[in-house]
Order: sequence, then C-alpha cells, then structure tokens
Amino acid sequence: MLAQPPLWFILIAFVCAIGPLIFIHEFGHYLVGKSFGVGAETFSLGFGREIVGWTDRSGTRWKVGWLPLGGFVKFVGDENAASVPADEDSVPEELRSRSFHLKPVWQRFLIVLAGPMANFLLAIVIFAVFFATLGMPRTSNTVAAIQSGSAAHAAGIRPGDRILSIAGRSTPTSPAWPNAMSGRRTPTASPAKSRPLAESSRPRWCLAWPGESMAVSTRPSPTAISSPSSRTRMRSASVGASRP
Repeated sequence: MLAQPPLWFILIAFVCAIGPLIFIHEFGHYLVGKSFGVGAETFSLGFGREIVGWTDRSGTRWKVGWLPLGGFVKFVGDENAASVPADEDSVPEELRSRSFHLKPVWQRFLIVLAGPMANFLLAIVIFAVFFATLGMPRTSNTVAAIQSGSAAHAAGIRPGDRILSIAGRSTPTSPAWPNAMSGRRTPTASPAKSRPLAESSRPRWCLAWPGESMAVSTRPSPTAISSPSSRTRMRSASVGASRP
C-alpha cells in the first residue's frame, strides 16, 4: 500500500489538476463573449484577494486569487463576480454597446454555454490524444490463472494461453468469453432419462501461444437441479474435457 502523501503535496496536486479546468472553462466564456463584442473587466482564477495580476491592452484585469476553488469572468454590466446585472443607469453610455446584459438573449445563451462546452472539448482532446498515442483500452484475452481441478485445467489450458474463439465465436478480449458461452443453449432432460451430449454440440475452444495453437472441446457433465415449480432440468454444473 502506498504511503499517505503529505498535505502540501495533496494541495499542490489539487491546484495543478483543477487549475487548467477552471482556466479552460472561464476562457470559453471570455472568448465567445469577446467574439460578440462584450467587454471583460476581470478574468480571475481563484476567489478572494488577488495574489498576482496584470491588465492587458483592452483593459481586462487578469489575476490569480488566493482561494483556488473556481474562477470567474466579470463582463461589462456585471455588478459582481456572480454576473448579477448592474443598474442600467450605472453603465456609462459609451460602454452600453459592450454590456453583457444588453446583448440579445441568444448571444448571452451562447456565452453562458461556452464554459461547459469548453470543458467537454478539452475532455475529447485529452481522450483523443491518449487513444492516438496509447491505443484504445482493452482487456487481453490471455489467461492469467487457472483454478486447479477446473474444466479449464482438465482441458489443458494454462496461464499465458490466449483464447482466440469459443464455439466459433471470436473472443479478442476476456469480457467476450462469457458472451460467447452464453450464446449456447443449456441442454435440458427429464429426471428419468437423459442422453449424452453429442460431440458436435460440445463447445470448442481455440487456444494460441507463441508458435502454436490448439483446439479443445469440453464435455458437460449435467447435474439435476430442482426448481421451485418441482420441475427438474439438466444444467452443466461441472465440465470434463478431452482433446479432439
């Protein structure tokens, strides 16, 4: 078990993880707002007292607050960081054309929507980069371990074998194994009489390992199970195996 990291490390990791997400979110608001001619007075990462900041040529104050739990963009016409609309009379005449709250509803809607959409696009880009460089995540079809005395052990399946197909169905990943086996019907029989399973109906497992491959067939040994309706059906409760 990994040792508990110190508190300072957790805080730094938290800031490093949430900081880019906050910036991308707020930058989405800012970018779409600027495209519609809305003036931005403040772009802040974090809340509270300013730690560091600067003012760009357009008059926007870019700053970092001491509490890294979010951020905000204060547009022209906002009374505070929560975008509460200021009194229209308090907005100078020369700035009214750049006021967020005096823009058409559809423009305000897109500006508000731009923040979460920026985060969605960021997630898509991150996953695309991982898939392009590392490939799609998938579970191997290689056998990791075999239970002693099991049907797989009796059939000669060993750790390191790759199960390529079951009953003619391709199994490129281990989650495909139960799907391939569930596609086969469970034989039924009366309690008084039953017939052995035909050789052609036995599931065939195609195995592979470096330089060799092998087909293995399994032979179900049915066990009678009583149901609540007092009817008895046959089910493959244990399995024997033989090489073809």
